[in-house]
Amino acid sequence: MPASPVSLASYVESWHPEPVTDTDALPPGPAAALSALLDLPEAARFLPPVPRRRRMFAGGRCTIGEPLRLGEPAERVSSLAAVAPKQGRSGELLFVTERQEFRQQGRICLVEVLDDSAVPEPEGPCRFSALTANAHRIHCDTPYC
Repeated sequence: MPASPVSLASYVESWHPEPVTDTDALPPGPAAALSALLDLPEAARFLPPVPRRRRMFAGGRCTIGEPLRLGEPAERVSSLAAVAPKQGRSGELLFVTERQEFRQQGRICLVEVLDDSAVPEPEGPCRFSALTANAHRIHCDTPYC
């Protein structure tokens, strides 16, 4: 008799990562400023260690309260906002919401909310998004392989 699968909820019940703070001097110059804003954090730092799952970007939102000022030190505080196991057609999924606050001199200038999901690893070849380097579910289905 095969072992019953372990629920994804059991992996996240006692899992509470601490917020992560990064700093950046934001040197003047368009290239340096753009590089600082587009600097991608370590991929999936807030996804729990769930076996046989692949990270997939699920969406995001950005709110700008006031502009970031060039030449003024900035910090990014990333924290776990939510974790939600859900049941889908392909099995159990895990959705993780990360909140990133970009601050200068104690002011919150920009808030970015990123949604990631932990989806089952596809069997066989799968196509990837060139932009996010994530597998797209539709490309894992037999007609697209």
